[in-house]
Amino acid sequence: MDPRVTPSANPLPFWLRATLFTAVGVALATGLAWLGQHYLAGPVGELGLPSPWEARWMRLHGLAAWGSLFAFGALAAAHVGKGWVVGTRRVSGLGLAVLAVLCAILGFCMAYLLSPEARPAVGLMHSGVGIILVGWLMWHRRRTAKV
Repeated sequence: MDPRVTPSANPLPFWLRATLFTAVGVALATGLAWLGQHYLAGPVGELGLPSPWEARWMRLHGLAAWGSLFAFGALAAAHVGKGWVVGTRRVSGLGLAVLAVLCAILGFCMAYLLSPEARPAVGLMHSGVGIILVGWLMWHRRRTAKV
């Protein structure tokens, strides 16, 4: 066995791992699709209106965000407390929690609180935090082997 790989002292149940990675993966994919549509493809038609796909990607992204919120809530109930007691990966777990909360707050602010002028800057922050969150999740999960 690879010496860098250790068995997990606090494994996730399959349903929770599948829910978390599906929801986060769909949120990442739809967020990247929206970014590509908005910034790379740009406006369509003679009037320069946003592509209708932007709204579709945002709806799917919002749905995945609700799934992610459910998964992170279940994760907090089933995994975080035990992980804190076990004492392994506290720094990466705490960082993951902070990033998830920050991503959710920024997304909520964009959707419901901010003026249209403020949305692009906060949207880029939300995008950056979301991408870092996925990388951090992979880093937190690192070196875990099935026993």
